[in-house]
Amino acid sequence: MKTTLKHLDNKINTINDLLGKKKGSHTKVNEKYSVNIGSWTLGHQLGGYSVEVAVNEGGGISCPLGYGRYPAGNMGDILDAVIVGIRAGKEIAK
Repeated sequence: MKTTLKHLDNKINTINDLLGKKKGSHTKVNEKYSVNIGSWTLGHQLGGYSVEVAVNEGGGISCPLGYGRYPAGNMGDILDAVIVGIRAGKEIAK
């Protein structure tokens, strides 16, 4: 099955849920937008996908999966591995 942007967004949302983070890069509060610090977002540049995490209100980001760009199928596999790792870590921490 072909990996679509919707599939990747769903995986990013699952990661944010598991980490207790808000979905999306920004939240609108009282007609102003606030950065969702710590939330994972999907970037799509230069023909590939990356993951970015906001680290401050000024627009600073980190790339927890590295600074490379991956085709959709590869990114889907990587995000699946991240989800399994987070779930395993939570199970071990019980």
